[in-house]
Amino acid sequence: GILELGSGLGLSGMAAAAAAVLHTKDVHDEQLTSRVVLTDLDDKNIMSLLSKNVQCNLSEIKDCGALSVTVQPCDWFNVSNSRVNADNNSQPRGPTGAFNLIVGSALIYIPDHAVACAETVSHYLSESKSSQAVIIQLPDRVGFDQFLCRCRELNLLVSSRAICEDIIRGVERRIVSANDYRIYFIKQRNVC
Repeated sequence: GILELGSGLGLSGMAAAAAAVLHTKDVHDEQLTSRVVLTDLDDKNIMSLLSKNVQCNLSEIKDCGALSVTVQPCDWFNVSNSRVNADNNSQPRGPTGAFNLIVGSALIYIPDHAVACAETVSHYLSESKSSQAVIIQLPDRVGFDQFLCRCRELNLLVSSRAICEDIIRGVERRIVSANDYRIYFIKQRNVC
């Protein structure tokens, strides 16, 4: 499955769902990706906007078939309790299970979220060799160094690449340059 953290309006999660549908058709395997879960803060307004946007645009993803696309709150500070709550037959505090792909964009903008975000990635990232989290981030955000440090403490392997300037030609230099962003790839370190 695919998990989007900090979905906002859900662009990355819906793009991942569309790609999953196309990839599943290309390899003729309906079981490749069975679910896409878009998450954000458990805030009534955020969740309402995210749900409405997914509902309005999901029809554009042709032939979803068995693919389940859902919207759920995810409290990074209580993510370790999500599986415990689900096991006790109470309402889970976030998605359950592990995911082969986790995506996110600009997740760290408040230093207090850095460690919780790293722990959330570690919690949900499947131990499969091909599983990874892909996060686009401005590396100079306050607290992002804490995110990277916590990922390493959690035995996650982090690599990164600069974003190619050709990808974002329309970005005005005075706002933020594409050169300022990096793509971070996060994997489980000791996977056989």
